[in-house]
Amino acid sequence: MSTPPTPSASPRLWEYTQRTLPVPRGRVGQFAYGLALPLLGLRVILRDRELRSDAILPVACLIAWCSLWAWFGTPPADAGWWSALGFYVGRGYAALLALAPIPSFLFARHYARMAARARTVEGLGPRDPFPRGFIAAQKKALYKVLLISFGLAPLVLLARLVPWGVGSLLALSLGAAWTLHWMVVTALDGGRSLAPGESAAAAAARQEQRMAWFGRMYQLRGRSTVDDALAPLRLFGRLLARLGHTWTGELNLLEKHPSVTSGFGLGIAAMLAVPGLNFLFRPAVISASACLRGQLEAEVDAALADAGVDAPALAEPVVVDHAGPPALAEPVVVDHAGPPARGGTVLADTSPLAARGGTVLADTSPLATPHLARTDARAQPPKEGTHDSKH
Repeated sequence: MSTPPTPSASPRLWEYTQRTLPVPRGRVGQFAYGLALPLLGLRVILRDRELRSDAILPVACLIAWCSLWAWFGTPPADAGWWSALGFYVGRGYAALLALAPIPSFLFARHYARMAARARTVEGLGPRDPFPRGFIAAQKKALYKVLLISFGLAPLVLLARLVPWGVGSLLALSLGAAWTLHWMVVTALDGGRSLAPGESAAAAAARQEQRMAWFGRMYQLRGRSTVDDALAPLRLFGRLLARLGHTWTGELNLLEKHPSVTSGFGLGIAAMLAVPGLNFLFRPAVISASACLRGQLEAEVDAALADAGVDAPALAEPVVVDHAGPPALAEPVVVDHAGPPARGGTVLADTSPLAARGGTVLADTSPLATPHLARTDARAQPPKEGTHDSKH
């Protein structure tokens, strides 16, 4: 009796370009998923009218400026019709090559709204645009140039020491991989958005704060003499990590999901391979990045739900027990003759002990606010010699 064929664990590559699907489990499937995402992002933009209009605006502005620049050029006097046309086209294309990165600065907020809209269209929940500005975009571009230029400089210099031409090939491979790495980081950063009502500071606080992998790579240790010689290298790594701190979330995604981000990097590299025309596909890359971030964040939320872990509630009333740590309980009446009863929630507490957990509403007990304590006989400390003692 023949065994029926086992169905594929993941859809084919073409199916990933048709609709938004969860990230598959296998490494090969994850790589194919990431490879197909740029085409899916392009399809999402073509399907949605608002996204199409948003994608056309930066392209139209740039093409109009480059066409105007080409029009004011003067072809050679003896040039024929075709030569003059080639002159204008070449002049306009040269302007495109020079100005292709400009829309990412001038239209930073516009692209942020596109990322939020794309994630909503893809059925991954409503999102708010991530706040971006022209000056912040310039700073990030400067940091990225410094990181790409010098991040692997020690390794490239070491690779060039290898003889027989292998060192040059190895250095070239390192440079290509490093550039591809930052293409993925830039794409993931472009797809960033916020949950409704969430601030950028709150989103950053939820990220796992740790040194970037290219900073940890240089934190080498050795014996006393060697350790002193490696100190400048460790300082160089910390400087790189400081420059890359703004991409903490994106770098964490690359470390945790290497297969899908590797495929995604090759996909966007193929889409942006034509110099001067890569700005045409930038909206598709933003849409694809928004989809990828949404799927990976959905996996994290599902894992937390399966584990029974919920997000901590904000400002839940808890007990302030001055004799021990707080515990959840119902509100009780506070007798100002002494500390609050164990097992209740009081209405405000300004004592240092209340800072150990939770939020309470008020406590005017003598232990919390001595200057507000009642002056009746119950609140007064017993006079010396008047208290009962057991012998």
